[in-house]
Amino acid sequence: MPRYLRALRLDREHIRGPETGSVVRVFDRAAHLRPTDGSLIFLTAEDLPDGPRGIRLETPGGFSFRNGLRAGEPYAVRGDWLRLGREGLKIDLSTAAGWRPGEITAPARAPAAAQVPEIVSGAERQDLCRATRDGNAIGAASVLGPHIGRGPGLTPAGDDFTVGYVAGLHAYREAAGRRRNFIDAISAWLTTQLARTNDVAAAYLGAAARGAFTDTVRGYAVQPDERNLRRLLGFGDSSGAAVVDGYRLAAQSWGRQQGTNQGTS
Repeated sequence: MPRYLRALRLDREHIRGPETGSVVRVFDRAAHLRPTDGSLIFLTAEDLPDGPRGIRLETPGGFSFRNGLRAGEPYAVRGDWLRLGREGLKIDLSTAAGWRPGEITAPARAPAAAQVPEIVSGAERQDLCRATRDGNAIGAASVLGPHIGRGPGLTPAGDDFTVGYVAGLHAYREAAGRRRNFIDAISAWLTTQLARTNDVAAAYLGAAARGAFTDTVRGYAVQPDERNLRRLLGFGDSSGAAVVDGYRLAAQSWGRQQGTNQGTS
């Protein structure tokens, strides 16, 4: 592993120094850091998308965080420098452009067609579509609640579905009125559910409750064409497909829908 790397993008709202913590997970293309406040910071290689609580690095070919970084090692942010691990990897934060969650605007077209597994199906799907159309946040939460923290993946599929669903609500929202009130109510409810899932999923659900999504999710929500669909489906083993399913259910309830997995009209 190189001893020095430059940061390309940084969520400055949630990452500030001075700060100390520890490395909690290490993958080839990402590492998870835990500050003393118990939250998470996502350190990612250059080819991964930007997002909330993220620091994306300029990484050379063949780079892997596993080469020299271990879970349990300390980190510290001092000034414009992030120092990682006992081998002293230094990351220059002064080179990073700031990341902020972009607004999700109404898409110009219906979602591109593709078959993805239904995370919520049958009568539950009908109930969630109906509750969403009717602006019944209590009814929608009663369907979503049992899926929080459930399903396969580092981020459980039920949580990924919920992130996609909330992104879809934002795509078809109104500036004020019943839809805006519904989003506010679902978001407030979502913040009460974070302890029911793991820390990674909780970070993304908490961000969704604030209207913040990774650039891959936001790109699909704004422009759900074939290109952005492929990008999202390529994210994780099952995460992207679950996000697509949640987004489509929201689009079916509040907007236009084409292709498969259309829910109930």
